Amino acid sequence: MTPALMALCLLTSHEQGLPAGLLTSVVLAETSGRSVVARGRGKGGLGCDVGVAQIHIPGCRPEAVAAVLPVARNLVAAARVLRWSRSWCSRRPSSKRCSDFRWFRYNPGSRTWSSKVRRIWGVIIKLAHSTRNPEESFHSG
Repeated sequence: MTPALMALCLLTSHEQGLPAGLLTSVVLAETSGRSVVARGRGKGGLGCDVGVAQIHIPGCRPEAVAAVLPVARNLVAAARVLRWSRSWCSRRPSSKRCSDFRWFRYNPGSRTWSSKVRRIWGVIIKLAHSTRNPEESFHSG
């Protein structure tokens, strides 16, 4: 992942009301920051997953693919899916999968996706805390 993409992930997360590092973690888990179109996804293998965040497009319609392929649009679309997942889970507090990871609806068909994103997110948070200016941390806490 390039520094520019990481910065755009952080900016988009902030603008879309997501926790810092979540969108970056999704992109790293999905494509490691490469913008790709993966065909043959979803029911019947007729859809495709598009861009750095692998936004699912049923039927893989060219105009829909073109709409979310640009990185900035792809990240906003991903953020919307994540916000929807959070909202979906907030209405189902007793759901086991929601209590495990309320962002799981981003990729509900995968049993390993949530743990992969959670693991990457943990590393990002640790790095963010370890690289803070110690003096700044002392004064702010």
